[in-house]
Amino acid sequence: TSAAIEAAAVVSLDGQLRAAHLSGSLDRDRLAEVTSALAAAADQAGRSLNRGRLDQMILLGTEGLVFLVAAGPHNLLVAVGRKPRSTGLHGPGRAT
Repeated sequence: TSAAIEAAAVVSLDGQLRAAHLSGSLDRDRLAEVTSALAAAADQAGRSLNRGRLDQMILLGTEGLVFLVAAGPHNLLVAVGRKPRSTGLHGPGRAT
């Protein structure tokens, strides 16, 4: 639900915040910085493993999630959410 989304933003690959809607205590500059760093690491991993460029990424943490998706060749859409009751994903320590 939209109530579970704490932040949504468009961030350039070099970390420039293009647009954002944040609630709570999330810092705009920090969100842009972390988004750019995550994208760079994921893109490097994909290239190193011959999987291509980053298209989308989901980071499931113990307290919530971060979703990144490529938004054209130079930007990313990022959404930060609270911990979902059920992700529907299977894995170690994950309830479905």
